[in-house]
Amino acid sequence: MPTHKTGTAFTKPVDPVLGQAVDAWQAIRPAQPPFTDRESAGSAVSTAGGSS
Repeated sequence: MPTHKTGTAFTKPVDPVLGQAVDAWQAIRPAQPPFTDRESAGSAVSTAGGSS
């Protein structure tokens, strides 16, 4: 999980089967085009995709 205003970064454990399903989905998911963040007007790049 990303850091936020009131705390530090942390991880949250999930069932290994869920992790495997996400890995499989990321492997077949097509690359996503970059987009502009509505709040900051900056470039937001998706990190999910076939890069695992």
